[in-house]
Amino acid sequence: MKREIGVLVIALFVISVSLAASVEVYVTPSTLWRGETATINVAGCPADSTVTITMSGANLYSPVEIARGAPDSNETYSISYTFNNQPGYYDINVICEINDTTDITNTTRINIRDLELTILDTSITASQGSSQDIRVKAVKKDGRYPEGVIVNPTFSVWIGDKSLSVQDSKVVDGANVITVKIPKDIALGTYDLKVRAEYNGSVVEKTASDIVTVTPALDIVCVSTTGSCVQGQQLKVECEYNNACEIPLYIKLNYNTGNPITSLLNKFRINIPQVTVTPQINPVVCIEDQKMCLINVSVPSGIDPGEHAITISVSDGTYSDSIAGYLDIIIPFKGQLLDASGDVVGATIEFSGPIVKSDTTDSYGRYYIGLVPGTYNLKLSMPGITGILSNVTIDKDLPAAGDRGLIWYDEFTSPPADLSGIKPAKIVVLQTGFEFDDGSFEMNYDDKVVFNESNLDVYVCYDWNYGRRTCTGGWTKISSAEIYRNINRVKFNTKGKTGAFIIGERKFLHFYAFDIEDKDYAMGESIQVKGKVLDDSGRAVQDAVVSVKIEGTNITSVTKTLSDGTFSTYIEAPMEPKAYVVTARVTKSPFIQGGEEDTIHVVEKRDLSIVVPTDTTQIILDNPFEVSVNIFNSGQTNITDLNLRLSGISSSWYSIVPQHIEQLNAKDSASIKIIFNISSESCKEKCQKYYLLTLTATGDAKGETLEKTASFTIELNPPTEKPRTSITGAFIQNIKGINIETVMGVVIGASIVVLVALGINKRLNKTNWDEYDWSINIGETGTEYEETNDISNLF
Repeated sequence: MKREIGVLVIALFVISVSLAASVEVYVTPSTLWRGETATINVAGCPADSTVTITMSGANLYSPVEIARGAPDSNETYSISYTFNNQPGYYDINVICEINDTTDITNTTRINIRDLELTILDTSITASQGSSQDIRVKAVKKDGRYPEGVIVNPTFSVWIGDKSLSVQDSKVVDGANVITVKIPKDIALGTYDLKVRAEYNGSVVEKTASDIVTVTPALDIVCVSTTGSCVQGQQLKVECEYNNACEIPLYIKLNYNTGNPITSLLNKFRINIPQVTVTPQINPVVCIEDQKMCLINVSVPSGIDPGEHAITISVSDGTYSDSIAGYLDIIIPFKGQLLDASGDVVGATIEFSGPIVKSDTTDSYGRYYIGLVPGTYNLKLSMPGITGILSNVTIDKDLPAAGDRGLIWYDEFTSPPADLSGIKPAKIVVLQTGFEFDDGSFEMNYDDKVVFNESNLDVYVCYDWNYGRRTCTGGWTKISSAEIYRNINRVKFNTKGKTGAFIIGERKFLHFYAFDIEDKDYAMGESIQVKGKVLDDSGRAVQDAVVSVKIEGTNITSVTKTLSDGTFSTYIEAPMEPKAYVVTARVTKSPFIQGGEEDTIHVVEKRDLSIVVPTDTTQIILDNPFEVSVNIFNSGQTNITDLNLRLSGISSSWYSIVPQHIEQLNAKDSASIKIIFNISSESCKEKCQKYYLLTLTATGDAKGETLEKTASFTIELNPPTEKPRTSITGAFIQNIKGINIETVMGVVIGASIVVLVALGINKRLNKTNWDEYDWSINIGETGTEYEETNDISNLF
């Protein structure tokens, strides 16, 4: 039995050795570029086996399985695989598994290589039409050269989308130097650089963005002028308005055509668009070996102030270049800064706007700043004040200022004679001869001269007499001023104005007398408030504004004090009965306001108004006549149990409808009718021509009896349909605008005089007047009369 087992083991060993010897593996190609696809072929694995392919070596820490599968009937197995591994040597291993028996049958080695390309240049400047070297590095890496070895592949180069002609490529000092030709017609500018390298079938590309700058073959660069060269390219030169000037301009001339720069001496041109008077270029002087040229530009007078675009160009017919910039025709802002006593004021003046310029006064107080027209912010730094004036307009219409300039300054300590109500801590004068929008200022003060810094304010006089140091227009408080007591500084703004500024401590106002005569008032009743105002020195204050208010209401009144400090004003009592506090405030700039108060009591008003006819009412006997009367509750309480009665005539001659009103609310009215019905019969006894009647209304107003009367006059006329127009027996009715009593008096008086003169005393017949006795006596003025009960002697 042991012999049989030994024979079996020997047989299996022989089979295993046979399989190992017969399995083969091939990789095509075995040397390949990174990212290239190769074919792996396995032969000799039995059809019933499992093929496993792994890869190991190079930078792999452990074998990596590539594929697993079953061979075909021909005992072959094949796959395609793309190798993206790092460059180096790798082993491709084939494993056949048969009946759980594993044999590593074979191994083959492959070499993965890689071509790396690096652009070494970070910035390239090339002229049109020139040859230009480009530095790159092309390196091959594989298992043999894991660190890489430089190679010299075939290069293609582009700048932007333009392909360049490659003139040469070589390896120099560990780098590939590619010589290319820059086209003559390529536009100036900055381009991307793209380089392609081809080596043994491998192609690699690299792009660097915005590293190639194409410059002209002819290039001029500003070096120095009497003004400045901005960033070495842009001209910036100045000339004063209405003055001719000459500008020396130094330029560097790069001329890469092989011709001398002296061939360009007469090729320079100058251009200023939209200028009728053009500057001229004087003869140009160049130094060949230094590539430097001196250009003298003559600028005539007559060019408007402002910033003018200027171009100086040169051309050889093929290539051209120019430098551009600005010629500033400036307006001089200059002067001498002295105070009102003639002493020099040290100051710094700075303009910021289209340009930024500043100057500091010299030992004589002089300053000079040249400005192009425009709108600026002006910063002033002076001993007593600093300020920023916004939107200052500088143009050729800027006022002529003479030697003193457009900025005047003064500072002193003695208070102006016109100043009242404040004690000055500091006085500064700043006046300008130009317009601006807003001014922002800062001033310092000495707190040793201030009693109470809480009472400090800033005041301005805009109408200031500089020479006399007096205010001619009054002082105004700058309410927006900010006072920083911990650093003894104030900040304030003005709107487009300068003047004299005072940091001052305010005095006090107070009521020496404050009087409201009564304490009880009806709703809506007029209340007189009077008093007297003094300052804290006991002086009467004129034109102080006294504001009186009933607290809790919108009822106010404002008045001013007289020369002796007294005042008087009126307010209306509120329409709600209760106690009120009446307050008074007195103000006058720059004093600290004073106040006073008192208490009043408001009650409801009880009143009636009776509206009766204003003209004499004509009553014709035997004809009922109706008179309308309006009863109005003009008080502030409801009236109840209102009774009406009429006096002056017999109660049988009239009736009142209604004669009793149950309730008449406040502000309501009632219409009353008085119906007169006076018969001829009742006047057979002597009647008066005119009657003065009184209407009395009596009612209850919240427990108090209220009685009001109103009177009107009636005139009795005979019962005739039409008034007669003749004197005899005629009655003339009222004509609007004519006093009927006067007319009747004159007519009747004249008739009596005529009758007496003729000795006639005649009773008129044939009329209905025979039944009545009428008499009238004419007063001395002819406009007043006396009545009697006897009317028989009227005519």
